[in-house]
Amino acid sequence: MRVMRLGGYNLAISSVTDLIESMYKPEAIDLSKCQRLGKQLITKAAETRKTVMAPYSMSKLLNLLDMDEYHSGCIDALSMATVMQFECKNKQVAAWMEAAEFPACEDQTTILSEMIKFYLACGNGFLIKMRNAQGQWMGLERMLPSEVQIVENYDKFGFFRPDYIQVKNNQKKDFAYADIVHIKKSTHRSNAWGLAYPAHNRRGELVGSISLLIKPDWIVNRIIKDANIPPSHELWIMEKTGMMLFDLDENEIGRNLFDDPLYADYASLLSLGREIVRENSGFGEYVFQRQGEEQKVVKKAVWDSISLYGTTWRVVIAEELK
Repeated sequence: MRVMRLGGYNLAISSVTDLIESMYKPEAIDLSKCQRLGKQLITKAAETRKTVMAPYSMSKLLNLLDMDEYHSGCIDALSMATVMQFECKNKQVAAWMEAAEFPACEDQTTILSEMIKFYLACGNGFLIKMRNAQGQWMGLERMLPSEVQIVENYDKFGFFRPDYIQVKNNQKKDFAYADIVHIKKSTHRSNAWGLAYPAHNRRGELVGSISLLIKPDWIVNRIIKDANIPPSHELWIMEKTGMMLFDLDENEIGRNLFDDPLYADYASLLSLGREIVRENSGFGEYVFQRQGEEQKVVKKAVWDSISLYGTTWRVVIAEELK
């Protein structure tokens, strides 16, 4: 915290780091003093060396539901308005939902609303366990982030596959990565896209779906890695909402052209952006910062469109005018 003089008053200013440390820092847990329930899946050595606390944003934000009536009301309104009806022809999925053990949930609709409620309230996600410590199927039960210890673990390909220890009332339970659903939303600008396709069996019955999460900037970087783009040119890709999916300047990826403060003072860029949204292809000029600098320059842009499953992206090539 630092104190500044403002007029006739002393003004105390706390940084985000200070507030997190003082208000949301999780309390350390000594796992060796907790009684184990069920089967041991995680070795004592792993508990000692690899266990980390849940992130700050997952630790105490749930308390705001009890402390702040306005915040709680907003979360409830969002969760109740999101899920209006639940229908599922897949008997296995329906049975999975019916086996849920969320408290105060009367049917599948309220179960999903409860999931969304805690997803919104936690800020960074929450966990759902599907089996108990004995490995018995138990349906759904939420595991609050404030109860979780994350055990670092990696598969043979090097991907992060953590196990979890639930700590509650001085007791601990081990849960394997495969038995936990981690619902998470990004805490930073994200331009990840999801693709999903229904999967049917030979009788034409829906049995699930195949989903793919992609980041356009990763894909484009691989494509243009060997491309010889002149220093005076730049490439950016925009979704029709104004979201920047790719830019050679990584600082612009994930920003929205129409509401981000970075672009607010550039009327010609905003005007061209609206034209890019309206037209599948075209060209125009705008004023913006030179790539990697703050100096304002005039640029000429040419754009075209690519589409996939009804989603259209605008691909823009811009050149600085001399």
